[in-house]
Amino acid sequence: MDVVKELEFDKEVLKRIEMICRFACVKPIIKQGSIINIKGTNIAYVSPHIITVGENNYLIFNGSDTLFINDYSKSELYRHRIVLFCALCNLLPEISWKSKKHFDEENDPMFNDSFIAGINTQKGLLLITLN
Repeated sequence: MDVVKELEFDKEVLKRIEMICRFACVKPIIKQGSIINIKGTNIAYVSPHIITVGENNYLIFNGSDTLFINDYSKSELYRHRIVLFCALCNLLPEISWKSKKHFDEENDPMFNDSFIAGINTQKGLLLITLN
């Protein structure tokens, strides 16, 4: 995966975040968002800006009024990840696969209600366990 473009942070939003953090006497860690291209495909992923304050992560997308906080629901994040992974598998059937067996069924079996799925990329495997 290659970063195609760093996203500009809305200067007004950044100024507000810095002001709030100064007022609260906390130091934010700001990671700039980017557009990431998945090599060998025409698929790109937008990585949001991430503001970390203490143990909390705040995900911010430019032009959006929505702010995602930490694990705004781990089950929601997990569902989104599964949907995205399944969509990628459907778009890339020639390099995608799934199996009820892990490596060795006797020594390393999958759970009864689960299976493993993967995408063979140029940089290695992209794996997920689904149930």
